Amino acid sequence: MKIEQPMEPRISELTIPEIIPVIPGNDVIYPSMIVPMAITEENIIRLVDEAATTNKIVGLFAQRPDSTSSPPGNLYRVGTAAVILRMLKMPDGSVRVFIQGICRIGIIDFVQTEPYLRARVGRIVEKVEKTPELEALRQNVLSAFQKIVASAPNLPNELAIAAMNMPEPGSLADFVAAHINLNPQERQEILEAEDVRVRLEKLMALVNRELEILELRSRIQSQAQSVMDKAQREFFLREQLKAIQRELGETDEHTMEINELKKKVEEANLPPEAKKEAEQELDRLAKMPPHAAEYTT
Repeated sequence: MKIEQPMEPRISELTIPEIIPVIPGNDVIYPSMIVPMAITEENIIRLVDEAATTNKIVGLFAQRPDSTSSPPGNLYRVGTAAVILRMLKMPDGSVRVFIQGICRIGIIDFVQTEPYLRARVGRIVEKVEKTPELEALRQNVLSAFQKIVASAPNLPNELAIAAMNMPEPGSLADFVAAHINLNPQERQEILEAEDVRVRLEKLMALVNRELEILELRSRIQSQAQSVMDKAQREFFLREQLKAIQRELGETDEHTMEINELKKKVEEANLPPEAKKEAEQELDRLAKMPPHAAEYTT
C-alpha cells in the first residue's frame, strides 16, 4: 500500500549528493510520495543499510517493462531521489523501509555496478509559469479526479480531500498520477514531464480516459442489473400466478399440457429406460417457461 502526503519544505530542500546509490524498481515513485518497501535482495539490503548510516539519500528508478536487459541496462534515466525515513530489520533477514520522494533526478552515468548500483545524478528542476491556463488545467484535473474517487469503489474519499490541499499544480499532478490506473510507460511519461503545464495536459487526457472507463463500467453494471431484475420479476409473477390458479382450482395451459403428456407416457407402457428418459424430459419442460425457444422443439 502506498501512503502519500504533502512534502515538508525541509524534505524538498535536502541536498542531493552528486553520486547516490540506485534502487531499481517495478513502479514509478513520484516526489512527495511516502512509500513502504520490503527488501529481500542481499545487495539492496546492503545498499539501504549503508545509506541509512550516511546521508540516507537513494535514487529510485523504474525498470522498462519491455526490456530483456537487467539493471542498469533496463532502467529509465529519469527517476526520483528519496530519503530513508525509517528502516526495520526483520527476523527473516529482510528489511522494511519507509522512504519519501524528494525531487526528480536524471542519471548522468553509472560509477559502480557491484555490489550495488551507484550513479552520478543531476537534479531536475520543474518548469512552472503561473498563468490562467495553468490554473484552469489544475482545476480540470482536480475536478475529474474527484469524480474518479466518487466512482471508484477502491479509492477512499479522503484522497479527494488530499488532492484539494495539494499546494502546487505539479504536486497535484504527481498525486493524481499515483492513484489512477496507468501503465508503467504512462507513469514514466508523467515523471519525465519537467514542464508542469505539459504534465497536467498529459494527465488530463489520462484522467478523462479513466473517468470514461468508470462511467462505462457503471452503465454496463446498471444494464445488467436491470435485466436481472426484470427476469426475477417475471419469475416471481409466474410463481404468484401459479399460486393464484391453484387457490382457484384452475390450471394454466402449460400445466395442462404437461399433465396430458405425463398421462400419455403412463399409458404408453414404455420400457423402463425409455419411460425414465421421458419423465426426465417432462420434468425439464415443466420447469421451462412456455415462451422459451427450447420449449417448442
